[in-house]
Amino acid sequence: MVESKTATEAPIKLKKRMGFGLIAASAIFFFNPDISVIDVLPDIFGYILLTMGLSQLSLLNEHIEDAYSKFKKMILVSGAKIASLIFLFGMSDAANRPYLLLLFSFSFGVIELILLIPAYRELFKGILTVADRQGSRVAYHTKKAGGMSYAEKIQMLTVAFVIFKAVSATWPECISLVNTEYTDSFVMYMYDYIGAFRIIAFVPTLVFGIIWLVKSRAFFTKLGNESEFIENIKRSFEKDLFPKRGLFIRRTLNAVILILTVAAIFCVDFSLGSVGVVGDSAAELNILPDAVAAILILSATQLLGRYVDDTKRTRICSVVFLATSLISSFMKVLFVARFDYYTAVNKLDEAYSMFNFMCLVTVIENAAFVATVVFLTMTLREMIKKYTGYSAYADDRNSERVTSLQSELTGKLKYMVIFAVLSAVSAVMYEFFLPEKHLLAQYMWIIDLIVQAVFAAVTLSCLFSIKDEMENKFILE
Repeated sequence: MVESKTATEAPIKLKKRMGFGLIAASAIFFFNPDISVIDVLPDIFGYILLTMGLSQLSLLNEHIEDAYSKFKKMILVSGAKIASLIFLFGMSDAANRPYLLLLFSFSFGVIELILLIPAYRELFKGILTVADRQGSRVAYHTKKAGGMSYAEKIQMLTVAFVIFKAVSATWPECISLVNTEYTDSFVMYMYDYIGAFRIIAFVPTLVFGIIWLVKSRAFFTKLGNESEFIENIKRSFEKDLFPKRGLFIRRTLNAVILILTVAAIFCVDFSLGSVGVVGDSAAELNILPDAVAAILILSATQLLGRYVDDTKRTRICSVVFLATSLISSFMKVLFVARFDYYTAVNKLDEAYSMFNFMCLVTVIENAAFVATVVFLTMTLREMIKKYTGYSAYADDRNSERVTSLQSELTGKLKYMVIFAVLSAVSAVMYEFFLPEKHLLAQYMWIIDLIVQAVFAAVTLSCLFSIKDEMENKFILE
């Protein structure tokens, strides 16, 4: 019989390369230029990887801890940037959209610079401090005496790229402020050439990004491969930080809560065509892909596997959810490419057959989604029992109080399952009604959006309640 992991016996497993591999991998999501607020490789994934990589390193000194805190905030900023697409392309007037693109790209650019420039400076300052104490030759390597160290060069390059990327995403949108130019013979509408201006900004930023990607990945990969340096860090952990087991547990569980929070937001479907931004054929192109939610849930349960006994079922269901979501998205794009309107389902045999297959995949996808949520709540129930409920005295009275508190938290999880089922049903109905023109079909997207938004809100409420009680349990760590 396998013994369950308790809060005091949960294994503390240091990352093989102390997170430097994850930091290097995160750069893959940062090097590409943004087109206004549109990001082909969403930065949010990069910041999740970056914070996962820094989760243990941040315990070493206050500089990395400060950087870690700012990068966690960037997860929320990146999520807000993605969510802003709903307003920009779903609710704003087309005539005002150029000005809104300028406003949003400028605003997000300023926020990113305020957070990222200090974050990267603190990160490299912290790395140099650790390198000095733990004997890293890579970080302090210089080509000539008195010159800048390897770490300082990468820091300077990184800050320069962050600024360049933010500026290149914003300046083309300034054309909306000088929309017309008068000459002796005609009026030129400058915004007609916005595509050209964006290309002019995009190309040099992409070149700069590739250079930064290669150099930054090389730096962090070398740090992770510096065996003596890594072993010294691990010995420091074993000596000074391992006794504070609750600190490790709380840090990991808070990361799980953060990832699941973002996943809940991505469970909300919002289609551009629903609000008339694009044609009927593109109505199923979702701004917040379900596949992203599946990836995040899979990542969270992978982390959680260190501290709870059974996350295997949740991981299996989330993989099925991910696969069917990708197939569903591919089929919808294929349908858009072949047919102009969903009403073609009632006219063409090929469209009818493809639509039926799309509906079948949607049913399987939403069944997998519900199963994922069900098993996730079981995992969260175990997490509640082990890692919530602070009691200063081990007597019957306090034990009853802790049990009552945990029962209250686990009781909230049933609402996640209820609204997951309702969300799945509304999503399937929305899909089935696409070729129809009656009143319910026309407004089904609103019902679907509201139900999924309520599911996200209920999930966030549960996660934040669990987080607060975990903080109370480990308050003295």
